[in-house]
Amino acid sequence: MAQPDDPSRLPPVAATADLAVLRRPSYDGADVILEVNRILAPVTVLGAGKRLGLWVQGCRLRCPGCASVDTWIPGRGRRLEVAELARTISAEAIARGLDGLTLTGGEPFDQAEALAALVERVRGGLTGWAGAGGFDVLAFTGYAAAAAPARAGALWKRLDAAVCGPYRPDQPSQSPLVASANQELLVLSDLGRSKYPLAPCAPRMQAFCDGEDLTMVGLPLPGDLDAIARRLAERGVALGRVSWRN
Repeated sequence: MAQPDDPSRLPPVAATADLAVLRRPSYDGADVILEVNRILAPVTVLGAGKRLGLWVQGCRLRCPGCASVDTWIPGRGRRLEVAELARTISAEAIARGLDGLTLTGGEPFDQAEALAALVERVRGGLTGWAGAGGFDVLAFTGYAAAAAPARAGALWKRLDAAVCGPYRPDQPSQSPLVASANQELLVLSDLGRSKYPLAPCAPRMQAFCDGEDLTMVGLPLPGDLDAIARRLAERGVALGRVSWRN
């Protein structure tokens, strides 16, 4: 078997998609504020179907080997007003026919109160849309399953599923939605039970491109991102700032 850092091995990656970062100004009004790193759609490797992925900024846990190091430090993201962001997400979901919302980061439960308000507003914005009944909300958290409900507070009751547990690079997993074997997928609603767990499938990673920016999304195994960087270099594509090493 090839080792995770074998430069000859390039992990499966979905077809390159349009980068759909919601480029909005910062909102610092009276409403609840959420600090966001990035928002992408359609994401196909972090939940069932085509989804909108929301990466929050800030993480207290900072798991060794994390592929989203750029989301760790609070204050480096965009501060967005929840009401305006919810309207944008609802509009994107309807226009694109999306199947769900994925909350990741960063650590979503470090901003659980703002996310609970966001999810409630998004669901309200989807009222009357034919696809609203199948639009699920999935969260990835580094908190263990035993601690996650208390950390999430009101957000927990608004989730359809959650992947819980710190990332452990010494326990790589090929299971759908589970980056390391210690993590657990918890299904929390009837809608969640109709969608999860997912059947095993590949790829587990997806590429988004916007001009000179390349964003890799998904659940890479240890060494996958460096392997991609090496293969790109072999083809004459040099990467500048690499966020997962920052």
